[in-house]
Amino acid sequence: MHRRRIDRHDDATSFLDVLFCMSFFFLMLFLLALVNMHVKQEKARKADSNAEYFVTIEWDKESTADVDLYLQDPHENLAFFRAREVGLMHLERDDLGQRNDMVRLPDGTITEFKDNAERITIRGILPGEYICNVHLYANYQTNPDGSLAEQKPLDVTVKIEKLNPKVKIVFKQIVTLERVGHEISVTRFLLDEEGEAVEFYVLDKSFTGNLQHHEGDGRP
Repeated sequence: MHRRRIDRHDDATSFLDVLFCMSFFFLMLFLLALVNMHVKQEKARKADSNAEYFVTIEWDKESTADVDLYLQDPHENLAFFRAREVGLMHLERDDLGQRNDMVRLPDGTITEFKDNAERITIRGILPGEYICNVHLYANYQTNPDGSLAEQKPLDVTVKIEKLNPKVKIVFKQIVTLERVGHEISVTRFLLDEEGEAVEFYVLDKSFTGNLQHHEGDGRP
C-alpha cells in the first residue's frame, strides 16, 4: 500500500514537470514572437533613414490587375508611375500585377515578388494637405481561349504608416475598384508642423482624367 502511494506521487511530480516545461516552452515562443515583431518594425523604420511616412496599396497577389497609387503633396507635386521621384515623395515600385513578378536583381539573379503592392515613401515633413488616390489601370485576366475575361470588382487595401519615433498605422481602409479606369479618392490628410497626421477626410479629385495607354509610359 505504501509503495503504491509513492508511485502515484512520482506520477504527479512527473506530470507537473512536463506541464512546467510546456509552459516555459510556450512562454519562450511568445517572447520570441514579440522580439521578431519589434525587429520587423525597426527594419521598416530604418528602411529609409529619411522616411517619415509610407503610403501603401495592396491587392490580391493572384490578380493580373494593374493598380496604380497616386499621392499629391501640399505643393501639388504628384507621385505616380510616370513621376516616381518628385518633391519629398518616391514611388518604390510600379507593380503591374503578375506581369512583372519576376525581377532581375543587381547581382544577376532572378527572384519572384508574389505580392501585388505599391508604396510611396514621404521623405521628410512638408506640412499641409496630401491627397491619396487609387486607379485600376488595366486587368489582363483571360479566358482559356485567350479572350479577355469578364471584369470583376477588385478590393484594394490602402494603408498609411507613420515611421517616427516608432512605426504606427494612422490610416487603413479597403476600397473596391469596380472596373478598368475606375479611380477613387481614398483620403486626404493633413500633416502639421510636427509631422503629425491630424485630420483625414474625403473630397473627390481625379488625377487620371483621360489617361490612356501609350508608348513611353514605361509599361510593357
